[in-house]
Amino acid sequence: MVHLWGLSCTETYLKKARKTISKMMRLQWINELDIDTIECKGHWATLEELLEVLACYLPRYDNALKKCKDKPATVSPLELSFGTKYLAVYLFIKVKGSRPMTYQFLTVEMLRTAKTNGGLIDLKMFKTAGKYGFDSLFFTDTSMQVLDSCIEHIHPHLKPTCEYVLVTRNVGQHNKLGELMSKLVFDTIGKYVHQTRYRQIVETVSSKKLSSNAQGTISEDQKHSSVVARVHYQKQ
Repeated sequence: MVHLWGLSCTETYLKKARKTISKMMRLQWINELDIDTIECKGHWATLEELLEVLACYLPRYDNALKKCKDKPATVSPLELSFGTKYLAVYLFIKVKGSRPMTYQFLTVEMLRTAKTNGGLIDLKMFKTAGKYGFDSLFFTDTSMQVLDSCIEHIHPHLKPTCEYVLVTRNVGQHNKLGELMSKLVFDTIGKYVHQTRYRQIVETVSSKKLSSNAQGTISEDQKHSSVVARVHYQKQ
């Protein structure tokens, strides 16, 4: 009986320890994502800087695309791989700073359907929506043209064995999209920006340039709290 009581006390202390550690981790996480902390580290980027990333790599992407169309025999595996990387970053920055899983499971068929639906892909179209919590996507005519060009000219060289838009040189589904964006952004502007931080940046800009109703719509669409934006805006 005494032995069981001792085990019970040990379990209680372990639970308290886990709660304490969990609380400390949350506090550390909140502190590290604080706007002032991010700015001090030099990792709070502007939308203009992020657009520079696409502009910087556009000539390289266009060159790979041109080779695929005009001189397919001269296209290297690295150029094909870069085409996919550029398209992934384009989707995050120009279409929507969505969760990586959204673009990982984006299919060619979904894009075909979007063309008949005003450019919209509803989250219900994702077969794994219940598991991963996808966002809806809206493609403008320009973004659709960019995707079509990649699928028409780069995809055939990759010869994907799956239905997804973003595939690797191993012809399978790409599952490291978040890393692609962070690396290309850092290599260009020297700032570490992942998808969550990008949504924070969008919210901050929207709080300055849009009405409260429009900003609320942006916040709801991104599935991200606008508290970050309000705090940053109040400090300006």
